[in-house]
Amino acid sequence: MLFFLALSVKAQDWETLIIEKADTSLSGGQIIELASGDLFLAIDNFLYFPNSVSIWSSGFPRYGFELIKIDREHQIVNRHLIEVGPSFKMGSLINFNNSLVVPVEIFTGFEPCISPFPSILASSAASDLAISKLSADATQYLTDTVFLHRDSSMCGHLELLATANINDMLHTLRYNFNENKLLFEIVNPVNFEIVQSRTIQLSFDPYRAFFDIADNAIIVYCALNKTLCKMDFAGNIQWTIEGIGSPLDIEMSPNNMFYWLRYQTYDDEEHTATICKFDKQGNLKQKWTFEDHRFTNIEPIANGMLLALENSEDGIILHVINENGRIANTIVYPVERPSARSVNLLKSSEVLIVADLLDAVNTIYCCIEVGENSPNKVLVIKAPLDQIWKPDIFSEEEIVVIFPNPVEDYVEIVFRDFLVNSENDFIYTLYNSAGVQIQTDGIQSPSQIVLLPNMPEGTYLLSIYKDGTLIKTEKIVKY
Repeated sequence: MLFFLALSVKAQDWETLIIEKADTSLSGGQIIELASGDLFLAIDNFLYFPNSVSIWSSGFPRYGFELIKIDREHQIVNRHLIEVGPSFKMGSLINFNNSLVVPVEIFTGFEPCISPFPSILASSAASDLAISKLSADATQYLTDTVFLHRDSSMCGHLELLATANINDMLHTLRYNFNENKLLFEIVNPVNFEIVQSRTIQLSFDPYRAFFDIADNAIIVYCALNKTLCKMDFAGNIQWTIEGIGSPLDIEMSPNNMFYWLRYQTYDDEEHTATICKFDKQGNLKQKWTFEDHRFTNIEPIANGMLLALENSEDGIILHVINENGRIANTIVYPVERPSARSVNLLKSSEVLIVADLLDAVNTIYCCIEVGENSPNKVLVIKAPLDQIWKPDIFSEEEIVVIFPNPVEDYVEIVFRDFLVNSENDFIYTLYNSAGVQIQTDGIQSPSQIVLLPNMPEGTYLLSIYKDGTLIKTEKIVKY
């Protein structure tokens, strides 16, 4: 089945960029689009021990990240390495006029800690927020890296949850899991002075957080009691929703009117992806489930539609989900051992996918890593959205479209609102001009290719059946 899907957008139709570096393992991370259409991609750099057995510990031996600028022609303009330390977590890349601000949570070891809570010992894991400001092309530092330390009332490790540019001020959100507190700070991106610092006491452990820039609000999820809540910057809760699965994505619709939330459930080795749509008041508007799917990222596009990213043994899978929660198109980019991380819709209406490529699979036995440990590569691919999804080919009454016509090598059958699965028996049959059947097969996806490379020029009839009932016949001209 995946062979047919891959043909709907050929690999050579995508712009492809592979980023690699000797003696380093790479992993794609944050991405930001500039007003010029250029992109900045942050890639984590890990130490690399060639052909060796090395001691492995979680978070180590990470040492920095590389900012890579990619122009609109999908070429690397420049690369700039920022050395951070052995353990860090990067926040969102943020663009302030002609500068790039990069917030990073850095583990700084252990420090003395005085706390009223008996569960916290005299020393506690510590982390600080480091902020780097670079030129617009990310080739030079505009200021030295500034470290924002913890609030004196907070003791223990601070986990970076979210950063955002709101009204040209840097907003940061960090969490103290020892005391169930959020540290909310507003920082001037010019001189890095803390304009406002507030501690928000919570009754739960936040697992995900997201800034709603339009509403000056925070969306917070608690995994322990499966609760999603919205609060203002003072910590006042505006609404709470219970019974929500642990979100892996929280995305805003293009019109800033809805939240999209994705989570995954596992039952008896079955994987089900669930996508929910909420309005700004916390009302559930839509809920879709997709059995046997493991989406890694979603991206809202216009008219209530989504792009959903997935990995398989055959390559990177991109689904188009229509406004009725049906998979309207599926495309496979064939590549070995992918780990697709993110899908983005650019201002140019191009779809950008970032994925890690594993050159070798290492085996870890009790903290000992054994394997070739070859460097990973980062794959960046791009294609126009109208090449992936063609909504204009449908009229209001059409449920299936066959195109192109006339045809040279193949035609594509596209369903608008049919969920093609085992419950529906879809087939197509191709006849020659004399009405003799020359080809027939089952339809396994909402977008399927019918190959016609070796057939003589002439007129053919292509019929589509659902559960034995004819739903469409179209005359095809081959040249």
